[in-house]
Amino acid sequence: MSLVNLALRLVTIHALRGATYADERVYDSQIDAIDERITKEKAPVIVVYIDDDSCRPIGMDLLDGERNVSLVIEVSVASRVEATEPGGAEQIVIPHTDPGLEAAINIMGRQITRALAAADTEWAQLWRSFVMRVNSINSIRGASAEKGVRWAARQIIIGCETMSEPEFGAPAAPGGPWARLISALAAIPDREPMSRLIAAEIATPPLPDWRRAAASLGVNRDTAAAIGIAPIDDAADGIAAAEIVIEPDDGAQGVTVSLDEATQ
Repeated sequence: MSLVNLALRLVTIHALRGATYADERVYDSQIDAIDERITKEKAPVIVVYIDDDSCRPIGMDLLDGERNVSLVIEVSVASRVEATEPGGAEQIVIPHTDPGLEAAINIMGRQITRALAAADTEWAQLWRSFVMRVNSINSIRGASAEKGVRWAARQIIIGCETMSEPEFGAPAAPGGPWARLISALAAIPDREPMSRLIAAEIATPPLPDWRRAAASLGVNRDTAAAIGIAPIDDAADGIAAAEIVIEPDDGAQGVTVSLDEATQ
């Protein structure tokens, strides 16, 4: 039930691509076991997925509240790694040995943290927009030398508090995280359909202001009317008036007031 989880996976994947020894081999929610994946691709690989997800709603508001997500970044290496020394052109080879594999995994953990916390790319900035707070970071080791393949792996589990779900029935606010995400996805050919799907899920079906407010509060029409946000006329569509006309009883000329001007 969460667009936030989808968004968090996508921004994490794109923030990490090209930022670690895994290069572009950063995948979305692969369900293969690590040992099966290693037999297919021995180069460093990262897989991103969401594990636990919980939300403590505020009253009946199903969109808002404290949302805690376990973002899992799974790193695996099954070959030697050729790295370029930072700031130079010298190639450094991390050997395909037990200490070498562990070293590669450790360095990739550092690269992941830098890509998410310090990089200035649009994807990294989006990650820091969707993640409001990091509550915990846990790391679980995995390794094997079975079937003639020596590999090391580590699950990095980031427990984070995310932003709320977007409200129903209105396009994403220009310049906001959702609009920026949609724009960034639209610029990638194989992500463009997903950008349209996310935009449609946020904006359709369109709802008048009062219905969006009622949905955010988690109240029915009667309650919305009682607190003054629903239209008086049951047949009204709830579209806000652009102006009001005041006509005095004494027959004097009426006055037209623009509601936009009155609220400025």
